[in-house]
Amino acid sequence: MRNLFIVSCLLSSFLHAESLNYNVVNFSTAVQETVQNDTMQVTFSIEEQGKDRMQVSNAVTERSNRVLQYLRKKNSLNSQLSARHAYPSYIDNNPKNGTIWHDSIHINVDSKNIDELSQAIAHVQKDAAVSQLTFTISTKRQNEINERLLTRAIEQFRNKAKTITTAMGGANYKIINMDINENGRVMTYAATRMLKSAESAMMDIESGNSEVVINISGSIQIQ
Repeated sequence: MRNLFIVSCLLSSFLHAESLNYNVVNFSTAVQETVQNDTMQVTFSIEEQGKDRMQVSNAVTERSNRVLQYLRKKNSLNSQLSARHAYPSYIDNNPKNGTIWHDSIHINVDSKNIDELSQAIAHVQKDAAVSQLTFTISTKRQNEINERLLTRAIEQFRNKAKTITTAMGGANYKIINMDINENGRVMTYAATRMLKSAESAMMDIESGNSEVVINISGSIQIQ
């Protein structure tokens, strides 16, 4: 009797697995929205080099202090010191020629006030160079857009499931699994016209747009 029960359970499991794999269709759908970037991100670099290690270090520290002092006066700018690197190298790669010390600091700044951050770039350019400039969507706005698009994506998934079911002669369908990807954002950076000279007042900047995409993939069983 015990063996008969085990065989019965195995047969039931097999039939259940077979029923799950019958009339199963895999498909995906996506919704997207073009959104204007509302946040500007800038990385400033400050670099010095020379034979005197202390002088090089002090020069970098003084310049970075001036930059940070200015940035922190602006309430709309979020700034932080991201990294500092110092290392020696040989002149012409020959130890006999002496050592050159290199020191650098990177400062990250982001803001939704693009005009004020653009002015900051012009103001600190004597002490810091822009090593990276990008535009993005703020986290709060990204979450709001994702929530709106998610509702549309799920509705589109269900409509597509109904279309497939009807086309295959089914009366109904059952969702077996569904995977949602909210990280499919493709960035579109606007062209940035850099300063033509050190005397230029500020950079001419356009924030550009981002394409926010939500993908849903899943499987349905047509009944």
